[in-house]
Amino acid sequence: MSSSQTPQEVGTAQIQDLAQARADVQEALDLVACDGKYGNAGFLRSVKGIRCGIVARLRYDRVLFGPPPPRTPHKRGRNKLHGKRFAFKEPDTWGEPDERVELVDPYWGQVRLERWHNLHEKNGVDVPYEVIRASVHQEREKPPAALWLAWLAPKVIPTRLTVSAETIWRGYESRWPIEPGLHFRKATLGWTMPRFQSAEAGDPWT
Repeated sequence: MSSSQTPQEVGTAQIQDLAQARADVQEALDLVACDGKYGNAGFLRSVKGIRCGIVARLRYDRVLFGPPPPRTPHKRGRNKLHGKRFAFKEPDTWGEPDERVELVDPYWGQVRLERWHNLHEKNGVDVPYEVIRASVHQEREKPPAALWLAWLAPKVIPTRLTVSAETIWRGYESRWPIEPGLHFRKATLGWTMPRFQSAEAGDPWT
């Protein structure tokens, strides 16, 4: 990453490289899981329409909007850009989810997944995405706060696959086993400290 690039720009380039490298793989779903700093229309716009599906965490205080209502015939003026308000902190604005799943996971306990289609940000009318609300450890007296996720579907979904709310949530959940490994490489092995001239020089360092 150069000093002039933002993390979002670097992430975009990496995902586009992945999509290009995997262009010939037709019957697999590549799913990229992103943390909260990528959960916005600006980043999602940059990776829209490629062969990778994107799932990104959303802040718990977000306000989104549904699709605009149909244009009234013969009415003058510009059509509305936004439909019904969808505020994460206001359950009465959610409406009935398009999909609801309840399951029991060995680690997360009782899980409830809710999914809504075709929502967008105030400045992201051109980047509609789906929203998944994941409530875990529901058997506890005080469950943790729900996790909100954005799902931007790939350009083409393999015909033999069904992408459910559980598929998307499982994809994001898979980030957690990877995170400790990254921390170990950076903090313990110090792999980000030296500036090697060749990849082979990293072996004796390690």
